[in-house]
Amino acid sequence: MIIQLFKIVIPIAFQHLMLSLNSLLDTYMVGKLGNEALAAAGSANKFIGIAKITLLGILTGNSILTSQFHSKADNRGTSRAFVVNFVLSLTFSLGFAIFYFVNRKWIPITFSENPEIQRLAGIYLNVGVFSIIVLSILFPMIASLRSKGVVNFPFILTTVMLATNFSLNYLLIFGKFGFPKMGMIGAAIATLVSEIFVVIVGYIASDLLGYKVISSFEYVKKIPFSFVKKYLTLAVPLTIANFLWGACLSKIHNIFGMMGTDALAAFSALSPVETSIQYLFGGFGSAVLIMVGTELGRNNFESAYKKAKDISLIGALIAGIIGSLGYISSGFIASFYNKISPMSHQYLTSMIGIFSIFLWVRVFNSISLNGTFRSGGDSVFIFWIVAITSWFMTLPSLYIGHTHLNWGPVEVYFVANFMEIVLALMFVIRFRSKKWMKNLSKREEE
Repeated sequence: MIIQLFKIVIPIAFQHLMLSLNSLLDTYMVGKLGNEALAAAGSANKFIGIAKITLLGILTGNSILTSQFHSKADNRGTSRAFVVNFVLSLTFSLGFAIFYFVNRKWIPITFSENPEIQRLAGIYLNVGVFSIIVLSILFPMIASLRSKGVVNFPFILTTVMLATNFSLNYLLIFGKFGFPKMGMIGAAIATLVSEIFVVIVGYIASDLLGYKVISSFEYVKKIPFSFVKKYLTLAVPLTIANFLWGACLSKIHNIFGMMGTDALAAFSALSPVETSIQYLFGGFGSAVLIMVGTELGRNNFESAYKKAKDISLIGALIAGIIGSLGYISSGFIASFYNKISPMSHQYLTSMIGIFSIFLWVRVFNSISLNGTFRSGGDSVFIFWIVAITSWFMTLPSLYIGHTHLNWGPVEVYFVANFMEIVLALMFVIRFRSKKWMKNLSKREEE
């Protein structure tokens, strides 16, 4: 199992890392322009992150169904799952873009009281929001291929996207080799262009290489309502849960904005770092989704339970080791942001240390949430657990702590991470109940 695990984990982990490094690159390179630019880029990416997380919720229906249908060589089921995912994602992304442009005057105001941060964030979002439309086209393809065990090709695509984004960022943000110096808007354009390029190359190359996301168009000319209903039954609770979680993260970002530019700049610098590391471990969750989903599709429930347990423990153990290294080197990591204020640097160093301490439990929770419970379609439980812990526990605690107990950024960040312990206990209880184990791959009527 270990060999099979890492054959899946490694390429998916690095694919996740490449995707998250797109935002990290923007934040890091824009950080060279100063505290306000860094805070603005971080705030804009956090807002865009709400849509990204929601898209990931929509595609989980595709991932769950495709992994189980593929275990039975049911190409009709995998093709239909892709099409439903594609239509829902594109519809949502267009709606999100319209929502932003209708409300673009007030959205940046929620990020900070600093007018310059608001102005710069607005400049970035005017271009960056179109990334959601592009990603709504890219994500369904990646989810379908990955759930069929095709993991190297998506990794190559995301690597190409990262390299393109890095090159264009260097040229457009700083005005190198005759290109205009565009600053914030240059970063947004670089990200958007790199994503468009990868979508075009990805769909053409996948077809040429035989990685068919639609095995036959005969399968998708008429998709029965029963199939769409099954997809929505899985995806809607997960999508709402992801949206709530993304909105909660955005609200936490706003709490840091209430603390001033130094706190917001530090949190903006940290957010893509922690996201990148957690995405690196996202491969374990995807491995559970694929490997455990396959076993559930074959009714091998005991094997599914054991694989989910073993992968969760392996992921948490490796995260604990890396977290120890991160804690020791927190000052060194923070030193890469050498253009931020001394106070921001101090906040950032402390928060990297806290993140490192809690990394093991955050990874365990991520594997449970994005792998174990989703592999069996335990979407209603996921919805309620995310809604309760984020909006009725974490967010009120942080808001009250800052506004009434005078917590600073370090205290707020510590409590946010400590809540992961509470979440982990709930996950262990649910896991042991085995109520999450379901076979969802029954064939639908033609």
